[in-house]
Amino acid sequence: ISPIYLYKDEKRYIQRVDIDDFTLQIDNNPPLLKGYNPKEHYGLFESVISEDLSTKTTLNNIFQSVESVGNQKGDDKDSLYKKVSYTLNDNFCFAFDLEIDYELNDSIVTLGADRSKFKMSLTPIDEIKKSSWFKEDNNTLTLLSDCYIPKPLDTLCKFAITQEVAHVTLTNKKHCKKKNHFTKSKKLYFYQRGSIIFEPNSNFFDEIHRQKNLRKIGYNIINKKEIR
Repeated sequence: ISPIYLYKDEKRYIQRVDIDDFTLQIDNNPPLLKGYNPKEHYGLFESVISEDLSTKTTLNNIFQSVESVGNQKGDDKDSLYKKVSYTLNDNFCFAFDLEIDYELNDSIVTLGADRSKFKMSLTPIDEIKKSSWFKEDNNTLTLLSDCYIPKPLDTLCKFAITQEVAHVTLTNKKHCKKKNHFTKSKKLYFYQRGSIIFEPNSNFFDEIHRQKNLRKIGYNIINKKEIR
């Protein structure tokens, strides 16, 4: 399974850190993103770009917020609450590539704790794209998915523009009579998709490949061919 991406008009889009308005001085010690001010330019990861680098937009142009008010009953004191949901604008949809040995059909599926409904459409393709996205120079790569890299990143590359995302899973044992109790896993921090890595060394690729189970489910995927 590939990472989830955005799709429109036969083009794939992902979040990618936007540094087009700044000058990266990679040979500076330490490397410097000239012109960047974190107080003014806090939306670096709000940018979304197409796979051929021809179209760029922002998350605000893709997602529209929808607010609703409900009444929470059953607690010691009833209370009102506000819920914010998001819908996709302008014919965008979520997509991913899947390699399976049996046939699936278009259908309605439910996902998430709220059992939200989605229309699932399938399109057969001859070959899953694995490394053709975001062709950049030999010293730069983009994370196409959230990536788990246990070792300190400053030992694996010369410079990176990234941020961390926390991941937690829930596990439980089903009982016929007892109430199900969920147990949280240890919190792990992943480097966010769309991060840019400059001049990675061989140890970086070793760490990416080491997480084999994550790679099977769409994590630890980068835009370079798997050659070391």
